[in-house]
Amino acid sequence: MQDEEIIIEDLDEQGDEKSIRQKLKDLKFQLKEKEKEAKDNLDGWQRARAELANKEKQIQAEKVEICIEKQMPMSKKKKVDTTLQTAALQKALQDAELKIKALNTLIDVAEEQLKIAIRKKSGAKQS
Repeated sequence: MQDEEIIIEDLDEQGDEKSIRQKLKDLKFQLKEKEKEAKDNLDGWQRARAELANKEKQIQAEKVEICIEKQMPMSKKKKVDTTLQTAALQKALQDAELKIKALNTLIDVAEEQLKIAIRKKSGAKQS
């Protein structure tokens, strides 16, 4: 939504009280609409954050399951098939790339909707 400039006009002593009240009423209505829009944006951003956290937990649980399935007892350890290792590593790489893309998308959406800079500027000093 575009930023709308609010213009307050100077009224002389003969200013119409009804028009002043109507303008005030209109401004209050616009304020309520903007507050509702801001709340909706915040709710959406929080929902997206929760979904991302849940997805991260799901991915981590899947990685743990894969590790448990791949582990063999020390006494029965055999030469591990390198193609299986390669496939597992490629899958883990794809998952990591997907996670990075999701996080970047989340940050982009949050920056756009909340109109704040989230990413750290390069060269910025840490406090």
